[in-house]
Amino acid sequence: MRQSTIDAPNYASFLFSSNRPQPVYIPPTDRRYNVGNYQPNKLARPDDEIVANELEKFAQWLLAHKADVQAANMIEETEARNLIQKLGISSVQETCTAMKTGDFDKLWLSMTDDDLINRAPVQTAHTINAAAYNMLMKNIAERAIVEPKMTLSRDEMAIILMYNVGNIRPEPNRITSLLRHNGVETKQIRHNGKKTYGINVEWMMSDEIRDEITLMLNPKSKLRKIK
Repeated sequence: MRQSTIDAPNYASFLFSSNRPQPVYIPPTDRRYNVGNYQPNKLARPDDEIVANELEKFAQWLLAHKADVQAANMIEETEARNLIQKLGISSVQETCTAMKTGDFDKLWLSMTDDDLINRAPVQTAHTINAAAYNMLMKNIAERAIVEPKMTLSRDEMAIILMYNVGNIRPEPNRITSLLRHNGVETKQIRHNGKKTYGINVEWMMSDEIRDEITLMLNPKSKLRKIK
């Protein structure tokens, strides 16, 4: 108090424990947090005698292992850490990332079954968005299976967002702002012979999804295999 600030080495480390699976927000670029496995059930506290017996064994174990300074300064990319990072990603961020990186499988597997849409007794905003989304993804699939590099218009991205996220206002400027805030910067492109706003994307497709789309586009190929 009432003294000038000084710089001093900081050797502090913190250990967080929580009853929740996501005690802290860990961004994708983080290089500070190591994460242990989440334990949903309460563990019985060992008595003092058990702890005392384990301390000597633990001390011997520490003495028998040489400290690896480089490893100690590295973050372990564990499944538990990846899970916490995913829990911190919003549905808007997840969908925008899929479009930006060309994660075709993620968007393809999000489709609603056409039979369920057709059997719906009443047309709702969701069934309308689902029908539009299915039609769009099938159209993209026909082009992507031949040429993965293509353009994705702002209108197409609006359909993808409205279906996968919901409660998205479709006004062009709102969509542009939403995309920008989630790392997708639109620009002027030529799409289907017309000038509009959108992005360039290269779709990444797994072999399994590629075979599924090939069969969808050419159902006779399945008959030939059976014969």
